[in-house]
Amino acid sequence: MANWATASDIESDDQFTYTSGLICKRNTCFPAHHSLDGLSLAVVGAGHAKFLTMDVYTAVLYAQTDKPRLRHDAILDDVPKCLVIHYHRPLKKELIARTAERQLRKNPEIDLMTIKERLLEFHAAYRDVKAGDRYALEYSKSKGTRLILNGVEQIAVPGQDFAKAYFEIWLSKHPLDKGLRNALLKDM
Repeated sequence: MANWATASDIESDDQFTYTSGLICKRNTCFPAHHSLDGLSLAVVGAGHAKFLTMDVYTAVLYAQTDKPRLRHDAILDDVPKCLVIHYHRPLKKELIARTAERQLRKNPEIDLMTIKERLLEFHAAYRDVKAGDRYALEYSKSKGTRLILNGVEQIAVPGQDFAKAYFEIWLSKHPLDKGLRNALLKDM
């Protein structure tokens, strides 16, 4: 099985259109708002990832926008958020988990030992994806970090420390791809 992309292999862009309550890129559309614990989260950015010349996924980040404007790094704080990833090609669960773990290990700001057991449980909950599937990664103080595949919760993991570490894969100073990170945080 081929290894997953490194940050320099991924391309992202922020050429999206907003229409009729949707944000769209090519044939991939997302709702402009996402409901989480009774809150309405709005799109703050979206990006497209490729590996070499292959479309891999399109992602959109939701956060509260009725609050004063957050700093880019404040999205990792104890605030509600949701990252939705729409896959354009099939991927095995082992590849998704291995890529996430490798990125977490590369980040010098994460102490993996403090989240190790929860990380193993979280990664065990991944399922293979096919083109058109969507994973949502949600965080709220009351429910923890939830992994949702096509609207069905796979697991909920407690702790803001876990949420911060896991969202750092895409949103930290050490992301999987800086272009994608910048596109996701575009309106923050």
